[in-house]
Amino acid sequence: MAEVRAGVDHVDRALIALLAQRFAYMDAAARIKPERGAVRDEGRKA
Repeated sequence: MAEVRAGVDHVDRALIALLAQRFAYMDAAARIKPERGAVRDEGRKA
């Protein structure tokens, strides 16, 4: 069980790091786009 928990903890750390990286990209997109509405990309969202 300890090995399973360690594996889950490892995956959780990787997910948190990836989410932080994604949010950094989203912040960059928000700074680049000329207006707030331009940040949304409904085609990608679909």
